Formats: sequence, structure tokens, C-alpha cells
Amino acid sequence: FVLKGPGRFVEGRNTHRDFAMLYTSEKLAILIDGHALSAFGYGLGMKIDYGKLKARFARSSKLTSIKYYAVVSTDKVDNPYIKLLDWLDYNGYRTHRKEARSFEDDDGGRNIKGSVIVDLSIDLVLMARHVDHIILVGAHGDYTYPIVQAQRLGARVTLLSSLKADGMRPADDLRRIADEFIELDDLRHEISIPEPARTAAE
Repeated sequence: FVLKGPGRFVEGRNTHRDFAMLYTSEKLAILIDGHALSAFGYGLGMKIDYGKLKARFARSSKLTSIKYYAVVSTDKVDNPYIKLLDWLDYNGYRTHRKEARSFEDDDGGRNIKGSVIVDLSIDLVLMARHVDHIILVGAHGDYTYPIVQAQRLGARVTLLSSLKADGMRPADDLRRIADEFIELDDLRHEISIPEPARTAAE
């Protein structure tokens, strides 16, 4: 037997451990708050290669689902974010697109607002009955209670976030309640687009 989170065990036949308590025998789901991942990447000066990200975790576990949650503004012409979401759809990701709301502030300006926290939280709890392990990419403290519920249903929940990124940090409660924590910057050489390639492409 091998340890599966606090006080939980899983049969260890043909089980190989990778980093951060990932096992090749486990069913894994990854839920990505797109705003949080983009902010962490920007704060670390790192551009994510989403193909490499998916492949990295597929090597470590039985990856059953990887889902990206995004707030999008559909009124923008030639939106690069929409192009990213389309690419994800064609390359093994499931995307959840929530339309941003536009409203007028007190000064007459237009602001865009939207959040995927509720949507992702519901899926986090529902997914817990079907997988052994969930990796949440996020930062907001409102994910704490859904994590607790997912754990009660038997899933381990690992937080993939960053303490090194400028401008954004995960909530303390979120880090405390998660079974484990993966620092995004530690994966830089495995999941980022190399700087020379970025310069040439741009």
C-alpha cells in the first residue's frame, strides 16, 4: 500500500510515484482557473506551453480530464484569448467559456466583469466521485470549501499555484486545506515556451 493523502491508502500494485504524490495508477483530473494561471505565468515571466502542461501530468497519472475555465468577451474582434481556447479544444482540453458582463461605472466608463469560481467549484465536487486525485490551478480563497467537500468524497486535492509570482498569491486558507502544493515555477523548464522561441515567434 502507498499513502494517498492524510490517513488514506490505495493499493500499490504497479504503482510508480512521481513528484508531489502523483502515482501512475491514479485517475487524475486537472481543473484550471484560466485567469489565475495567466496571472501566475505573467508574474513569473513565463509563457505556458499547454501541450507540454498536459503531457507532463499525463506521464505521471491516468489523466482522465483536463478542463480550462475562462471568462471571455465576445465583442472583441480577433481576440487572441478565443484563439487559445479554440486550440485547447482541439488538443485534448475541455473548455468552459463564461461570457464576461459589461457594465458602466459611476464615471461613465465601461468595465468588464466575470468569474468562473462557482462553475469550477461545482465541477470540483462532482469530479471527486470519479477520480482519485484532482489538481486545482487557482488562487482564490472561495475554492477552500469545495476542496473540503471533494476531500470528504475521497479525492485528494493538490493546489498548483505560485508563491513566487509577482502580483498574485494563493489564499492562505487554500494552501492550508489542500493535500499538497506544487509551485508553478518548479515546472518552468518542463511546461514553458523557451525564451528564444518566444522571441522568434513574436
